[in-house]
Amino acid sequence: ETTQLPRSNQVVFNLHAERWRGLTWWDEAAGIVWLVGAGYHRSGERDDVYELLKAKDKAGELFPTEEDYLRLEPSRATADTFAADLIENGLDLSAEALQNPDTELRRVFGGVLEVRVKATQDGLWIGFLQPPLVSGVLPGGYHLAVVAALAPNAEIDDLDFSPGRFPGAPHTSHEDVALIARSGLSPID
Repeated sequence: ETTQLPRSNQVVFNLHAERWRGLTWWDEAAGIVWLVGAGYHRSGERDDVYELLKAKDKAGELFPTEEDYLRLEPSRATADTFAADLIENGLDLSAEALQNPDTELRRVFGGVLEVRVKATQDGLWIGFLQPPLVSGVLPGGYHLAVVAALAPNAEIDDLDFSPGRFPGAPHTSHEDVALIARSGLSPID
């Protein structure tokens, strides 16, 4: 079901869930479907969501702003902060874990990704807590960047991204887990 809005003349798509309604707009140029508004449907009443959203359209306040579009792009500054923190502190985190076997350590790199590590007889376990704390910042392959920062001397054959569950207490959310075999670690890694 679609609705043509009064001021913008844009065609929006209606969403229905019991008495809740929402409007989405396909921004073809950006390749994005925006949820432009949602609320409770009370047909014929002033606080009906359709009436409120049409009023926002008339006021020019319904569609995404320039700030909304800027939020779509990963923050370069945040990505740079993540990378700098990883480079500066990754090796220290793994060294501390290796010096304190069977002790779980945690660090949030750049305010973006929480990582937990633990050295066991099998090697260095790395847990990547998901989802990241800030979305849209981490580039593809960030798992490898974390592994490289924590164990720069490890070879690809020392790495297993499917070792099962992180040793010890499970985390309350999803977690990607990697294991760097003990053979790929040196005391300074």
